[in-house]
Amino acid sequence: MQGKYRQICRFIEIADDLIKDSDLKRDAPLSIIDIGSGKGYLTFAFYDHLTTGLGRRCHMSGIEMRGDLVNFCNRLARELDFEGLSFVAEAASRASPPHVDIVIALHACDTATDDAMALGVRADAGLILSAPCCQHEIAPQIKDTGDGLQGLIKYPLLKQRQADLVTDAARALLLEASGYKVKMIEFVSTEHTSKNILIAAVKSSHADRVTARKQYQALKNTTGFSTQHLESQLKDAE
Repeated sequence: MQGKYRQICRFIEIADDLIKDSDLKRDAPLSIIDIGSGKGYLTFAFYDHLTTGLGRRCHMSGIEMRGDLVNFCNRLARELDFEGLSFVAEAASRASPPHVDIVIALHACDTATDDAMALGVRADAGLILSAPCCQHEIAPQIKDTGDGLQGLIKYPLLKQRQADLVTDAARALLLEASGYKVKMIEFVSTEHTSKNILIAAVKSSHADRVTARKQYQALKNTTGFSTQHLESQLKDAE
């Protein structure tokens, strides 16, 4: 649990800095959704930090498909008198709040990360924070397009690692094309987890959407993938 604890502390530290530097109003209640909240370790810690630590008003929801965990977390929230915190048994892809200030997702598996990002874009969230996990969608699609990838993708281990990087680069570019400034942050040491990249997206009127779209298409052309879940989700929302 020490590794998990360090991840959560670092995640909150980064989120805290980004919230302070964002356009989110300090005197307005924050609306936050945690996708794939699981047992609620991050959800409870982040809510407590914002309300107790920073004195911010906050309405926070944990989205989790497993009903037993949702019931457990709701009971615990009531016992702690966390009035603004609740949990909902729902798939991330089906959640459709009218507006959200912050969307977070710590190691939401595979395309659940894309669902979290798509939800944030659709809800016009000011901040989207996601640490991806289990990027399996693109790996089978990567192929040698004539740009010299054959020597890399012939080895299954290297192909999967390449697919992980391509997946997260695609996500970052799609977020930029949707009007976000994006940072890639190595938020914990690989000693604790190999899934240690945090994608931090802040809504900005200065995002270069046109360049991001061009770079995304070039990435598809070079690596040969044709479908990506976040791209599909954003198209469906248009």
